[in-house]
Amino acid sequence: MKAKISQLSIVFFVMSLFLVTTTSAQEKTEKSAKKEFKVSAKVLKKYVGTYNFDQGISADISYKDGKIYGTQVGSGQPPMHLFAVSKTKFELREMGAEIEFSFNDKGEVTGLTFFQQGQEMFGSKE
Repeated sequence: MKAKISQLSIVFFVMSLFLVTTTSAQEKTEKSAKKEFKVSAKVLKKYVGTYNFDQGISADISYKDGKIYGTQVGSGQPPMHLFAVSKTKFELREMGAEIEFSFNDKGEVTGLTFFQQGQEMFGSKE
């Protein structure tokens, strides 16, 4: 009888451990799935254009359905959604990268800075 009770206790322990672990993972996922910051279409459309980097690379920013997308010119890759975290900062979640747009004194977009794995690259807007 004691063997059945201890086996049953082990089963309940393992099940409760699984439930706690699963619940904890779901809570972390929900926290990391933050809502996108609302940026007006008027502001987003200011970011549209081609940005040239010193390394001979260019990136296109496009607007569609209330969101902006970025792609490297000539890469053949589909545009990636730029997830807004503020009015000027965006995440490229697929790449683990961030972009921040720059402005001049007149409020015109002059470029963007691309951040990834501790590296920074500035691209000026054409």
